[in-house]
Amino acid sequence: MLALALLTAAAGYAETQENAAHNRSRINELLKNSTFYFLDESEALAPYYQLADARRQAILHSPTAIVKADTFIPGETYTGVAYYVSHNGDDKNDGLSPETPLRTLRQLRLKCCLAPGDAVFFERGGIYPVVNRPLMLWDQVTYSAYGEGPKPVLTMAQENSAREECWELWYEGENGEKIWRYYLQVGDVAAVIFDDESCARRILEWPTPKGWLALDIQEKDPAHGDPAVGDICGRWQMQSAQEFRTVEAQLTENLTYVSRSPLDEFKKYPFDYDQGLRVGDLFLRCDAGNPGTCYDDIMVIAVQRADTPGDTHFAQVLDGGHAAGWVLDNLSIKGFTGNAIGGDRVITDRALIQNCSVEWGGQTLCAGWIKHSWPQYDGSVAVDNIFCVAKNATIRNNYFRQCSHAFMFESGQNPVSGMGAYIAEGNLIEDCAQGTRTYMGSDGDALSFDHVLIRDNIILNTGSGMTSYLCFEEQVAVDLGTNPVQYARHIEVCDNILLGSSQAIFRIPDSTQVEIDIHDNVIAQDRDKALITEFQWFRSNELIWYMMKDAK
Repeated sequence: MLALALLTAAAGYAETQENAAHNRSRINELLKNSTFYFLDESEALAPYYQLADARRQAILHSPTAIVKADTFIPGETYTGVAYYVSHNGDDKNDGLSPETPLRTLRQLRLKCCLAPGDAVFFERGGIYPVVNRPLMLWDQVTYSAYGEGPKPVLTMAQENSAREECWELWYEGENGEKIWRYYLQVGDVAAVIFDDESCARRILEWPTPKGWLALDIQEKDPAHGDPAVGDICGRWQMQSAQEFRTVEAQLTENLTYVSRSPLDEFKKYPFDYDQGLRVGDLFLRCDAGNPGTCYDDIMVIAVQRADTPGDTHFAQVLDGGHAAGWVLDNLSIKGFTGNAIGGDRVITDRALIQNCSVEWGGQTLCAGWIKHSWPQYDGSVAVDNIFCVAKNATIRNNYFRQCSHAFMFESGQNPVSGMGAYIAEGNLIEDCAQGTRTYMGSDGDALSFDHVLIRDNIILNTGSGMTSYLCFEEQVAVDLGTNPVQYARHIEVCDNILLGSSQAIFRIPDSTQVEIDIHDNVIAQDRDKALITEFQWFRSNELIWYMMKDAK
């Protein structure tokens, strides 16, 4: 009996070793010349975190180097008229010099007839609220910064809510729980951000004719045998808790919030949230006292009403979907409910985004694109920093944090050919639900891109940010899709530093169908977490997990 047990154990050990050797061989084939570390190898990883710190400081403090010249070189020169906007300006000014700047984006729209080659400069240190409609970008116009200090901030936050009168005590519990109601009725609140350093956690609910229904969020772990329900790529599953809870019953932890609009405004059930903006109460739990006195700065990011006919709300800060050849340089987009920067697959050609910071994108329940599926819930809208700006686009030397996807281009439907090159390089991405996501469908032999290049980026702590628990997609540093199509002639991912992910470092399509050149990256991951997930459409029609422990 003992001999049989030993033989059985030896056979099992041999099979395990054989599987590990096979996986290691596959990992080396897929991730050529990569350097692997476990996340607990702190001494070995210290130089890479130092590189990330240095890059963060370099991007956040990058000077404006755009000058006027006779030839337009995107990101370096402009050739036309320069307009200036300052938080200390006056809308009665002409905006044609730093001494006579405009004050608001509204007057920029009204007074400045932008033409190709022109430039718009925002004074550094200023905050420029984007109210009721996104700032439209124009053909071959450069948007940058002037003056001294931090980058100019474009935001959907309408004010600094760190004032005592902004919050009234609504509930106080026996154990010191304090829940505060915001003084304004606001649209669906996507984020509450404190001192540009931390945020309140949203408690998701679902409105029904009988009341606000509590939802349970359950973490899935397919890599360790937890069967995936619904989207096998997602980390989270959400379902009804079968309870209609009061606000105080929902906010069981400090610095959490709910955003509730009146239920009698909903005309049908299940609800379709694209039918109009609804405003309601924001309840924030802050046990330390009145939030307005506990913090120096509070950004309440809520869905706003649009002033464009036919739109019920707007969710982008900068809209480049109707123009080509525009340049964004040295701007900070901070606090938004939809996309920080949006584009169009066909129209937005030769866009350049450089030296910018994009931070604190929230998540909305009521903003749109959601239909209720009972008893399962389809999820909230988690936002993208840069979305669909991909036709011959370059995204370089930018800093991203605390959003869903840093920069994203995908379309499994309605594939578009002639997209040219897509280059993302020199960026720093940290604490986002997903790093970069790039893939498309392909119409027969017509490839979408000539070249996709993801190079020299640093991506830290994927899946650990504000929107991570509301991002119902696979939380990976580099997502190259699941579609079994070759969407670009050359897909190259190289010279990146990818340190830590809550789920996996890479997601790739079936490698027997799609050629991807992944090489010379530095990769660190927890020993017991996934390194690669591969959707093997043609071989087994299943998701294959390659674990980090097999890489070393």
